[in-house]
Amino acid sequence: MQFFQNIHSMQVAGNLKIIIAKDGADRLTVSVCYYDEGNGNKQGEQLAPLTLGGTPAELDADFFTLITQPIQQTAGLITNLVHYQKQQEQLRKQADQSKTAASSLATIKPTTEEERKYAEAMKLVADLDAKGKYREAWSKVPDSSLYPEQAAAIRQRKNELAQKFAPDMFADLPESTPQGIAEQQAEENVEEAETFENDEL
Repeated sequence: MQFFQNIHSMQVAGNLKIIIAKDGADRLTVSVCYYDEGNGNKQGEQLAPLTLGGTPAELDADFFTLITQPIQQTAGLITNLVHYQKQQEQLRKQADQSKTAASSLATIKPTTEEERKYAEAMKLVADLDAKGKYREAWSKVPDSSLYPEQAAAIRQRKNELAQKFAPDMFADLPESTPQGIAEQQAEENVEEAETFENDEL
């Protein structure tokens, strides 16, 4: 049996710790423990070893057949767990950044009524963003025509939020702010009323 070539052919990224103990006159007990320090799983941490027992001849015949699939599955689970934990950490950082942004907005003291309304609107957007309500936050971003001095910041904030959900969510709406929608609906209602009056005359 080509022991080390078989170990190499398993193609697992981590390390194997193999302990062989005698179990009576003609039997052996073999414990195999997988760990991957590169993924935060240190030697002997959390995982129980895979233990096999048998005669030397039985182990020669079936050892690698029995351990290859379980070890590869264990390596895959550890990799997936680490990837999941990294994603969770990234989400936590994004939430903390949003809270920091909302806090910094709260410390700004507007000097005019217009600045006060803008600050309140952007604080609401930051709060919704921190709660993961990206579409609602996008719709609450102020209309740049009402705050021309903040137009660049408003565009940037909308772009940041748009990247967090389907990019074509508002593709068919030329002006999708609540105020723009209300104004457009009001204009349509006026036109319908005027048409109705003319018909009556």
